[in-house]
Amino acid sequence: MNQIPDVWEKCAENSLRQRMKQEAQNRFRQFASIPCETVEDWKHFRTELRKKLWEKLSVEYDSTLPADYREYGSIDCGSYSIKKITYRSTKEMLVTANLFVPAGEGPFPAVVAVHGHWAQGKIAERVQCRSHLLASNGYVVIAVDAFGSGERGSVQGKFEYHGGALGSSLLNIGETLMGCQIRDNMRAV
Repeated sequence: MNQIPDVWEKCAENSLRQRMKQEAQNRFRQFASIPCETVEDWKHFRTELRKKLWEKLSVEYDSTLPADYREYGSIDCGSYSIKKITYRSTKEMLVTANLFVPAGEGPFPAVVAVHGHWAQGKIAERVQCRSHLLASNGYVVIAVDAFGSGERGSVQGKFEYHGGALGSSLLNIGETLMGCQIRDNMRAV
């Protein structure tokens, strides 16, 4: 009896599958109940939903604000170059970013490379790998630092986790971290 007992019953294999199937059915019923029988109904619903989301996320976007784009140097990588840049997100806030630009004549397809919850922001290894790969295949890539990460931390040269107290500090000025990131990414485009 020095053997570890098999604690899973054969029927347990389907347990997770059944729960996932039930969840999918619940989601379907949830979204099937959206009162949209016509395209006009959908457009109205979409407009109201977007208003509600922007309000809850505290997204404030000013399309008339000048981009105030600035370059601070460039790195030649052969088939593309990397420009170290900033652009204006709000009257009070600049966003630090790396702009990967393929060599040659455009137009080129473009990607906004967001980094998730990496304290290093745009210079995190995974973000860099993705950006280099896309640029070497002919994409313009803008890799931004989210508020509280990379070069946009509260202490210069120190990598911080923006999803904790630093991100929640935006609530003191009536913003949310997600709202700030949405605005920054929209301005990047």
